[in-house]
Amino acid sequence: MRAGYGKNLRDYFIIHTQPVQLLDMGPDVFDATVDTNILLFQKIVSDAPTAFVGVSLGADFDRQTGSIARYLIDNGSTMEMHAKGEPWAILSSAELNLKRKIEDIGKPLKDWNINIYRGIITGCNEAFIIDEAKREQLIEQDPKSEKIIKLLLRGKDIKRYQSNWTNLYLLFIPWHFPLHEDPTISGASGVAENRLKEDYPSIYNHLLEYKDRLCKRNRSETGIRYEWYALQRCASTYHSEFEKEKIVWQEIATEGTFLIDRNQFYSLDTTRILTGKNLSYLLGILNSRFFLFAFKNYYAGGHLGSKGVRFKSEFMKSFPVPPITDANQSIAEQIEMQVDKILDAKHTDPEAGTSTLEDEIDKLVYELYNLTEDEIAIVEGRV
Repeated sequence: MRAGYGKNLRDYFIIHTQPVQLLDMGPDVFDATVDTNILLFQKIVSDAPTAFVGVSLGADFDRQTGSIARYLIDNGSTMEMHAKGEPWAILSSAELNLKRKIEDIGKPLKDWNINIYRGIITGCNEAFIIDEAKREQLIEQDPKSEKIIKLLLRGKDIKRYQSNWTNLYLLFIPWHFPLHEDPTISGASGVAENRLKEDYPSIYNHLLEYKDRLCKRNRSETGIRYEWYALQRCASTYHSEFEKEKIVWQEIATEGTFLIDRNQFYSLDTTRILTGKNLSYLLGILNSRFFLFAFKNYYAGGHLGSKGVRFKSEFMKSFPVPPITDANQSIAEQIEMQVDKILDAKHTDPEAGTSTLEDEIDKLVYELYNLTEDEIAIVEGRV
């Protein structure tokens, strides 16, 4: 219905068939974390609009404009679905109007001055993730080791507005390290391995204990594209982004768990990071009740069971956020102010209650998107 990998199939149905019926049943039909629907199409192509009917829903398809205006048979409310790879969503007329308002007011994050990246894949966490005691041991044996030992966050360490760091570190060893900046090095380099052994003996000896397991990682790449001791995916073109101020979140979660990191944490592939400007403003929106509702229902590639959400990069980039303008600058500044208060409170006491401040942000975000009382009721599930 919405995932990027379904684009070609959606295009095919819209262009080459006549839609007849679509029943979207969502998650939990089977004992698996999947969304389920039933689609019925005819092998007929017509330029004229056609009824797209079902037991509980229907639609009119206009092949000229590439859109489907849907309606619920029981109450006659209207909906719309765009073709050409756009996501499909079954919405009431009120929900559709709300979605249109979001897109009229906001600008997709991909068009902002921001970048979104995925975390690092080690291929063998036991080898590359170390605790405080191991860190101290490695540094004691060889002080240079400290240069490549980075603070680490896993997905489960990320909470709303704060991290629950568990004193874990990452051995950040990119491909061909320590010759990773030498453009003449390619493939699994014995020269690079010998240099690692000479320059970082404690790190090398530590990894040597895991060599058999490290060599059994991705067989098509390990020992071919990169050395057995290197990270499987080391963010080679953007690893410096981890050392910037950034928003970090858990990719798969039941709610928005976004935080601002100012401590140069690196993070695993269970996370995503966002760098750029206006981070406090964006953080308030991303952790708001409104964002969770709109993202789950309009932009996420699918639910993970009845509660889970995947905050995947491609879906996040599509979400419309209002640019800061003269007209809304006061609201934006108030959001930033409340966010800073929450961050200060969590820094002083991680258990500090901030629900009142978060409620205030929710109200400001409603105002930012110019929501009516009826639309707020939709977001809050009161209708």
